Amino acid sequence: ALAGAASATGCRVLLPRADAADPGLPAALRANGATAEEVVAYHTVEGPPASRAPLAAALARSDLAVVVAASGSAVRGLLRLVDDPLVRDRLDRLALVTIGPSTSGVAREAGLAVAEEAAEPTPVALAEAVVRAVAATAATSLAGTPATPTPASPAPAPTAPAFPEAPA
Repeated sequence: ALAGAASATGCRVLLPRADAADPGLPAALRANGATAEEVVAYHTVEGPPASRAPLAAALARSDLAVVVAASGSAVRGLLRLVDDPLVRDRLDRLALVTIGPSTSGVAREAGLAVAEEAAEPTPVALAEAVVRAVAATAATSLAGTPATPTPASPAPAPTAPAFPEAPA
């Protein structure tokens, strides 16, 4: 059952989702007595070939400071598109900001360092994490040290209810 929630027994819930969506939400709803009807509303395409050249061009920009990932599928797609060792080296030298622990886990499992993680999976918290990463990058550049990202400490627990992360 969901902590602190009233029972959802007998309630029918429609979940239009990505085909690659995390099963956690429907499982939690079912555990609380709801009937969760999952419908694939969109198909996730990780690393579409047409994005390879625009990604390489974006990563080649000297003024690029941060890469933001709002889902595990975004991380996997990004890595699928980065098949040139020089482009991967550039990606590895940029600060990576993620929307939450699940996305950070996918990034770390793929060998990427996470510079910042949003405190909660909301647009505002993600933007705040980007600002922190930019500030840290600027501070290390001013100090004359390389701006290589390092694993971030775990984000504090959300203080208010938040939406689940985007599909993995």
